[in-house]
Amino acid sequence: MGFLSPWFLAGLAAVALPLWLHLLRQYKRTPQAFSSLMFFERRVQSSVRHRRLRYLALLAMRLALLILLALAFANPFVNRTTGATGRRKLTVIVVDRSFSMRAGNRMQEAKTQAQQVAAGLSGQDLAQVMALDSHLEALTQYERDRGTLRAAIESVAPSDLASSYGEFARALRAMEQNSGMQLAVHLISDMQQSSLPNFRDLQLGPHTSLALHPVGAAKAPNWAVESVATAPHVYDPKQTRRLRSTGMQSARKK
Repeated sequence: MGFLSPWFLAGLAAVALPLWLHLLRQYKRTPQAFSSLMFFERRVQSSVRHRRLRYLALLAMRLALLILLALAFANPFVNRTTGATGRRKLTVIVVDRSFSMRAGNRMQEAKTQAQQVAAGLSGQDLAQVMALDSHLEALTQYERDRGTLRAAIESVAPSDLASSYGEFARALRAMEQNSGMQLAVHLISDMQQSSLPNFRDLQLGPHTSLALHPVGAAKAPNWAVESVATAPHVYDPKQTRRLRSTGMQSARKK
């Protein structure tokens, strides 16, 4: 339990006011001598216990009112840990298909590890195969059929795009929110350093767990296309030959 405005709890010091008032009223009376009581009307005098009980009830109500006011202004809240037991589990197998996965046998190694993850699932587990480059693409629906999962893994081919772990984390957050399921994500990738965004963009949802499966040699160079230099004008080869032939004919005429 916590408080959004804990400084209002200082108002609990006002509890001392009703305590002081009730203690002040509990003064002792000094008996006074009187000659005769024959002219006084007989009445039933309230007992001391009855009056004390009434004072205590009034004191308790005043204290409770002040305490509730202080707590209300402090805005209390209760931390509730939402258990994942009520959520269905979905295993997400993500294979990196960025340009750097073309190097060596990285793609085949990634497929092998992805097949091992799929083989380790039980018969009732839901799973989904996805591919990652600049965006996250779903290759299957939520499947229990292991044949469909294996076929989707084998269909992954390297693209010409760079991978983006920031887009990967954003897609997982949206997927967790929309599906309402507990995600067990397995990322098979060569873990490119250039794909890392700000650490804030890598934050996952509270119901998402991530297991990393690196592929490729640890000291192997990580190749990527940084820039492409081309001519300012690209002509059709047929049009180029026509221009040259026309220029030669005009030169001959001259």
